[in-house]
Amino acid sequence: MKRISWIKLSIIVVCVLVAAMAMAGQGISAARPASSAADSWPMATPPLDFVRLTLQQGVDDYLGTQDTFINEWASDENHAGDWHLSVRTGGAQISLLRFDVSQVPAEADVAMATLKVYAVRRSNDNSTELKAWMVNRNWEAGAATWTQATATEGWEQPGCNGVPADRSGAASEPAQLLAPNVWCTLDVTEMVRQWVASPETNRGLLLGSTGNVGVRYDLAGSEYPKASLRPILFVVYALRPTPTPTPTLPPILEIVKEDAKDPICITETLRYYISVSNEGDATAENVVVTDCIPLGTYFVAASSGGTYSDQMGAVVWALDSLPAGSREGLYIDLGLYDWIAKEGVVTNVVAVEADNASTATDYEWTAVMLPTPPPLQYRYLPFVAREAIYYP
Repeated sequence: MKRISWIKLSIIVVCVLVAAMAMAGQGISAARPASSAADSWPMATPPLDFVRLTLQQGVDDYLGTQDTFINEWASDENHAGDWHLSVRTGGAQISLLRFDVSQVPAEADVAMATLKVYAVRRSNDNSTELKAWMVNRNWEAGAATWTQATATEGWEQPGCNGVPADRSGAASEPAQLLAPNVWCTLDVTEMVRQWVASPETNRGLLLGSTGNVGVRYDLAGSEYPKASLRPILFVVYALRPTPTPTPTLPPILEIVKEDAKDPICITETLRYYISVSNEGDATAENVVVTDCIPLGTYFVAASSGGTYSDQMGAVVWALDSLPAGSREGLYIDLGLYDWIAKEGVVTNVVAVEADNASTATDYEWTAVMLPTPPPLQYRYLPFVAREAIYYP
């Protein structure tokens, strides 16, 4: 029987009153409100930060762009030193462009990536559509031609047209090339995502134009004299918080003792139940439980493994190890001396300890009483009247 002090009781009452006032002040209902349709949607974890990265050759010390164009009509010529990139409707002229995106962390989530190219001139007054394909074969800007990807390796199909060996079959959404002196923007988000996740796949882009009217557009390349008009790769990515690993707790021993009966008569056997648990994340080693026999009692029995020491006046259980999250149940039986009834209470203390955990203790108070005296028994004795005898 645990005794709760008035101080603890006061604290509980105060906490209940504060909670009730808070609920009343904020209009909190005891019943859970019905959830709306919006509440049923999962909430996305917001990113820690967004980073906007602009990559342009020669700007802010960035030197990671390589580009050239190849021409079907001059299949053996390399144009790496030219200031412009060329695209022609029908694919007779295409451009190769690659950005080093290693500044984007591998763990980043790419939210958006766009490629901006500046139209410098065109062969006639027609417009065309510009598209981008992901290149799948290694190429060298200083060696690429209509037939060769590098100085020693050719394209599977001339003009980087082998699918999928040379390039991807799917292109980006088209963007309009309408006139000179105008920027054209392509969405290349999926391509940049793949490059960030797998840097070895970054072999750049093939830029080509499609349309019904023949026209050539010259775009400012990485060698263009005015650096601000060179190709721009704009990347927005999110750095999400690094999950904080859950700390590994050491063994945390807890012990609880309860009496089987309270109050108890001195003629009965007093039994205590003991529960030992490990609330930590690691195994407790060499666990020992010690129950000190209280005054006014004597040892009768204990659960398996319990050894009584008359010298110590205690029962000891050696549990060896206690894994995390496990629990062990024990008990002890005690007899009661007559004189303890005058004290009115038995106090039993138990402790658990281990090599790698702090000691935990608990106690239990049990009221002791004398046996109830038997009720008084009344016996009926019949009365017999006798006749009086007189002598003269």
